[in-house]
Parts: sequence; structure tokens; C-alpha cells
Amino acid sequence: MKRFAVVLGMLLMSIIPAVLANGGCVKIADEYFVQLSSSPHVPRINEQAQMLISIADRNATLVQQAINATITLKKGTAIIREEAKTTTSGVVSFEHTFAKAGSYELFFSFTINNQTIAPEDFLIEVPTTSMPLMPVILALLLGTLIGILWKRKA
Repeated sequence: MKRFAVVLGMLLMSIIPAVLANGGCVKIADEYFVQLSSSPHVPRINEQAQMLISIADRNATLVQQAINATITLKKGTAIIREEAKTTTSGVVSFEHTFAKAGSYELFFSFTINNQTIAPEDFLIEVPTTSMPLMPVILALLLGTLIGILWKRKA
């Protein structure tokens, strides 16, 4: 029984990093893969979200040449923010603090080798609640389970 409790506890604890992972969305644009990753994965109201946009070739290798990029963040038809960036690493960083909940669109275009490429827009959903509940629920379930198993053992 003790072994089962330890294995179950380790399994439940291993789920927590997956819940908090910084996921991403990949778009294909011409011969490039464009990935948006963000931390936190689900942006929160009044907390800075850090986003990375990676540009890779068909071999999934980051493009290591001069890239001029434009990032436009919109909510509905309103432009919330627009920023021009330059990189030679294949990665463009973008930070933003969302003031309101709702659906946003991030438009990204880049120029490489005198060719302008614009993949599909990235959708960003900012929920009305400011704290993700899944880690809290998992921690409560794990603590309850360990408490029950510990009490039975004693």
C-alpha cells in the first residue's frame, strides 16, 4: 500500500509541470515554421505575458539571418499595440500586459531575403479569472489523497 501511495503521488506530481507548461502554436508560412510560445501559457489580466516567436526552416532549424518583423496586437478591430523588431537569431521576443479579458489576435509578419511573409494570425484568449485553478485543484487532490493514505497506514 505504501508503494502504491508513493507511485500515485509521484504520478500526480508529474502532471503539475504539464499543466503549467509554456505551450505554443505553430503556423506554416511558405517554407517556414513560425511558433508562438508564451509564459504564462494563458495570459492573465494585469500580469506581463512574455512571448517568443520563433522562425525555423523546413528542417526545424532556427533561421540565422537578418529578419525584420512586425508584430500587431488587436482586440476586435482596435490595434492595441504595434511594434517593429529585428533579429538574426530566428527568435523575436514580445512582452505585453493585458488590461482586459477577451479575445486578442496577434499578427506577425517578417521580411527575409527581400520577401515579406505573413502567417495566419495567432489567437490569444485572456480569461476573466486571474489565477489558473488547475494547479490548485491538483494540489488539493494530491494533499487529500496523501492524507487519507497516511491515516490508513497509521
